[in-house]
Amino acid sequence: MKVRIKKKNLAKKATQNKTSDFILPLLGYPKSFYKPFLFNAYIGDIDIKGYEDSRLVYILFKFSGKLEYADKEKALESHPNFQFSYSLFDGQYTMYVIELPKMFYKDYSMFLQGKYSEFSSGAQLLILKDRNNHSSMPKVFKKHKDLKIFWERKLACELGQQEVWPIMNARDEIFNKELFEGELHKKIRVTETEES
Repeated sequence: MKVRIKKKNLAKKATQNKTSDFILPLLGYPKSFYKPFLFNAYIGDIDIKGYEDSRLVYILFKFSGKLEYADKEKALESHPNFQFSYSLFDGQYTMYVIELPKMFYKDYSMFLQGKYSEFSSGAQLLILKDRNNHSSMPKVFKKHKDLKIFWERKLACELGQQEVWPIMNARDEIFNKELFEGELHKKIRVTETEES
């Protein structure tokens, strides 16, 4: 019984990756739209190759029987660039796959290269929509000196004109069912141990 309860709470504990922050909002919905069902977003699925050219966004939702979930599912499936969806882990999760609008293809390329300051103004507006006042995202886009100083101290080197946010790591941004399932079990075991 404990395992089932903890699995329900995992979506709330997920660390959002860079795709969720930089790419997901480019579909036209603010990041807050996806809550509380969003587990994460990805630029690919390891079982479906070709993330560099596909420009597809994979949105992993934790299934819920709530009406709010059904409304969000309907919105995603009616998106003009909706491609397909598939169920994972006996229906506990659903992956929705939507292609980025063409106007953001260049931003997608900048994302893959870690060139956040070169995102278009339209992409930046969507990404910043509904962000809290303490978000570092505006500083990332402007290569703000505070972030530059932070990273120079942390890395003990001069950044020069480099970006002030790390480039994406494919391991975090491409969905891998086996790694995901391993993380679920690991988190469940850790939580059960903490309760003992």
